[in-house]
Amino acid sequence: MLNVTTATLPLSELELKPQSELAQYFSTLPSATSDQLAGRAWVGKLYAPITVEKMPTLVRKTVATLLNAGINPWKGKAFNAEGTGANLWLWGQQFGQYTMLEQDSPVDQQPCLWLDYNVANNPLLLRHIRGEVRILGENQFLARMNWLASDQFYCVAYFSLSSPKNVSKGVMP
Repeated sequence: MLNVTTATLPLSELELKPQSELAQYFSTLPSATSDQLAGRAWVGKLYAPITVEKMPTLVRKTVATLLNAGINPWKGKAFNAEGTGANLWLWGQQFGQYTMLEQDSPVDQQPCLWLDYNVANNPLLLRHIRGEVRILGENQFLARMNWLASDQFYCVAYFSLSSPKNVSKGVMP
């Protein structure tokens, strides 16, 4: 079990944590701000997808390895200074736009940077996604991906963002 009063955990220690422990830890982290992320592309790494939550450790390790291998098409997120951003995919493609707002999370009522995928350019399926971003360490963030269904949020997965790269103008959505 995670001790939520401990110092920041390294990313490697988050890899096999179940969602329940990540949720507890996540609620203790300070909110990210749009200024901290803007103008950069961030490398993403997925943790605790809901489908493997109750699987044996060996299965969770295998899924974690596959999700974070080069074959995973999701590479991270790009943020711009205008309060919007998009997911980064293989070969630098951007898909899945979102708007950003600093607010309290409707999930745990703690401050977060809220990513709202209910954007006209997105396919209907993506418009149910909401993200929350909080600070994990210097140039490291932990985020929660939520699914909105019938006015209730369900956690789908956690992910980290790190190793920022500057983004030139015109690259962002």
